[in-house]
Amino acid sequence: MSRIFVDSVLSWYRRRMEIEGAANGRSGAVTVAQKTSADLKLNPHLHAVLLDGVFVARPAGGDGKPVFHILPCISNTAVADQLQVVRARLMRFLVRCRVVEADGDTLLLAEDLEARDPALAQLAAAAVAGRPLV
Repeated sequence: MSRIFVDSVLSWYRRRMEIEGAANGRSGAVTVAQKTSADLKLNPHLHAVLLDGVFVARPAGGDGKPVFHILPCISNTAVADQLQVVRARLMRFLVRCRVVEADGDTLLLAEDLEARDPALAQLAAAAVAGRPLV
């Protein structure tokens, strides 16, 4: 899931920076998964640090060092749009992995999840309910 998140954001960076004239830019990120909140309740979430721009290789014959291009200020609308893209990709992934099932506009835990993976079913139920594991 962290790969999907980071890939979605960095793909948006590349597309946005091409508009700014920084074609073929590359960026980077470091992501850490945290499993609990401060009170040790199950609260799986990611902490991610992403570069605020892209590196573009210099043309041949230069000093060979890539040039960093800073990402312009991002609007709230752009962030909201990107959030929807990330959410859609993550939901498709969870459906493909049979963790959730789509029921119209609602996503439910897969009925056979407990039989297939009891630990994952318990984790999912506890996370949704906001309660600690016992």
